[in-house]
Amino acid sequence: MRTDFKNLIFGLIFTIEFLYVRYYKSENLYINTKFFINDPCVYISIICMRKECSRGIYAYKQWGDSFVKNHPLSTVRLANTQDFPEENIGIDITTENESGWRQVYYNAFPAYRNFLSHYHYKWFFRTTEDVFVNGEKLIELLNSLDSSEERPIIRGKASRTNVLFLHGGPGWIMNRKATQIWVDNVSYFNKKYKSGYSGDDVLTLEYIKFIGSSMENANLVPFIGWPMSKNALDILRNRTYDKIENCRFSNNQEYLYLAHPFKDTVAWHSGSPYNIAVIEGRDIINTIPENIYAFTSGMSTNLCKSNDTLPTTV
Repeated sequence: MRTDFKNLIFGLIFTIEFLYVRYYKSENLYINTKFFINDPCVYISIICMRKECSRGIYAYKQWGDSFVKNHPLSTVRLANTQDFPEENIGIDITTENESGWRQVYYNAFPAYRNFLSHYHYKWFFRTTEDVFVNGEKLIELLNSLDSSEERPIIRGKASRTNVLFLHGGPGWIMNRKATQIWVDNVSYFNKKYKSGYSGDDVLTLEYIKFIGSSMENANLVPFIGWPMSKNALDILRNRTYDKIENCRFSNNQEYLYLAHPFKDTVAWHSGSPYNIAVIEGRDIINTIPENIYAFTSGMSTNLCKSNDTLPTTV
């Protein structure tokens, strides 16, 4: 009898909060999500790289809007230097301006602050305008991560040029503690950034050192950061998967170059003039054969096929 009563109360609370959030949620509400154990409750920020943000608006319409409808306790917003009221999309506005890629760093901070001040979500996901986010795979990934609030957690696609960093294209996922550290230490990170860092993603190495973690611990395999190679791009656009060669990997593959099944991709960054990830991403991920893998090769992403399970991890 006591169990039935508890289930009844739980059901009523769930229903009331669901309706409250679904129909009255806004940026000014501090949402209590502790009863929703199956929804990770994520704040997704699409960082605009150009003032007009046409790609960001398009990305929202391609996957952001449907994500919020399917997961009404979560939020997808743009981050930019100006608003677009006619689009009816929530936007976090920054007043700081720099040219080109460097603007991305400043666009993120109003989103960090809004997330911390007005949303009691577990996760913040900073991504960019030419990325396709596979909503259901994102939910699976978030539910698999350590949800501890005691220590900072940041996860993204580890990449390397002359330094290690989390690739800024697909972006990174953080818990509240990690997001708070960015905000609390903004003066420190601003100083570092202005000293010569090319983009906010390269600054992530500094951040990861600051919190006492490592790039290997932060790495997420099912993120695609570097653009597809020309050959891979042609194969994907034409769906000529029979042209893909067999995978050749060792069991001790370096973590930066681990492969993942393409169908399991969580965040796919285009990084090229043709925005394939956002334009065709959903159809490709839904229809590509299960034995096709994506992997990093230099500063590009390539494809291979294998009927065996390859060494891969989140």
